[in-house]
Amino acid sequence: MKKAALVVTTSLLFLALFLKMEQREAPEPDPTPPPQVQEAPIAGPTFIDTYEEASAIKDAKVLVIFGADWCHYCTLLKEHLKESDLKGRLVCVVDVEAQPELKKKHQVRSLPTSVILENGKETARRVGFSESDYDAWLERNK
Repeated sequence: MKKAALVVTTSLLFLALFLKMEQREAPEPDPTPPPQVQEAPIAGPTFIDTYEEASAIKDAKVLVIFGADWCHYCTLLKEHLKESDLKGRLVCVVDVEAQPELKKKHQVRSLPTSVILENGKETARRVGFSESDYDAWLERNK
């Protein structure tokens, strides 16, 4: 009998505590909106539309990326370049599916292949994409 009374009393206490918690008013939301933090825009590269334009540029290095839409690492590389601080860097992306003659001309066998052109001539080449290694390669080939 004492156990039953103890169980009933404990149950009633928990019920009362629960109901008291339900009756608490929720705090009113702060009417002032949080301050807006503006991020500094990233100074990205300048993209050149065609390979012909890129190869005709004199007195500047142009980064030409040979890739394809179906290539996962090509997509990662393009996104990385868009988000990188490559102010002043000239970049041309060549879709090897749409322009197979350029793939053959530059002997591209793996994707992505990055080539630095200076006065229309290849001065450096890199195959593949690894973010940290790629950035170091770009830094060496400024």
